[in-house]
Amino acid sequence: MGEEPLTQTQEVQRVPYRINPRRNTLRHILIKLTKIKDKEKILKAAREKKQITYKGTLIRLLADCSAETLQARREWHDILNVMKGKKTSSQDYITQHRWLNG
Repeated sequence: MGEEPLTQTQEVQRVPYRINPRRNTLRHILIKLTKIKDKEKILKAAREKKQITYKGTLIRLLADCSAETLQARREWHDILNVMKGKKTSSQDYITQHRWLNG
């Protein structure tokens, strides 16, 4: 009978902020999905299309990451840039790191 939706949301909420009745204000909406793979598919499609519109309005999709995740990404970004400069692979770095730290 009824088909299951492709993605299931666990929680949806609007982010509270001040609304200016004289101007169009952005509406931030946080969506928590039940499956990580669904989130990855949606973000990948958004990156490929570059711009997503709904009824003529531009929509921006962003991943909401914790502060710890963002800090780890920054650290790895710096490490990978250094490795690119030295033209080594990430696998070489990981192997060396494991070898030195036992």
